[in-house]
Amino acid sequence: MELNSKKVVLFLLGLFVGCSQPTKTIVVSVEQPAAPSIYTFEELHQTTHYLATLMVNRVNNQYNRKKSLPVLNCDPDDSKTNMWIMQVKSLIDERQLEFKKQFLNGKLDYKNCEAKCLCGNYAEIVQSINPEKLRRHDLMTISQLEKKQKNITDTQAMTCARNFKSFCDSPLHQYLKSLD
Repeated sequence: MELNSKKVVLFLLGLFVGCSQPTKTIVVSVEQPAAPSIYTFEELHQTTHYLATLMVNRVNNQYNRKKSLPVLNCDPDDSKTNMWIMQVKSLIDERQLEFKKQFLNGKLDYKNCEAKCLCGNYAEIVQSINPEKLRRHDLMTISQLEKKQKNITDTQAMTCARNFKSFCDSPLHQYLKSLD
């Protein structure tokens, strides 16, 4: 288990001050930036796809004893990649209801999902909606999206991840870096 250096310093500072001067109280606050809800469906899911592709690429290269090349110039290290995936998944879960409403109102454009490797993510949204609220066309959309997702090759997945260059300068990347 990796220890957060800020917490260790605060603990040691409190221990030192607590032992040497029992009459003083120190209040220290470390602020984490709030996770804004400004991130779009595509941005959150593309980030998850990029991070998962990065992780799979590293594992495959390690297994094959090859050196992993960067996917983007801002790739997190191995220890951060998994944590970032969990954090982005948490942000997606928080906004799931909103994404469902966007789909039902026709505001989630899934037509070219293959270009960004997001067909499976759109299928998950549609599948999670109460079937009584879906139109017949929406039900057919699920199978089409799933079929497109299954047809994505490893090379296409890597291309999608590499094409997500805007991530490095995005507020979401800055937010994830601030969690370290």
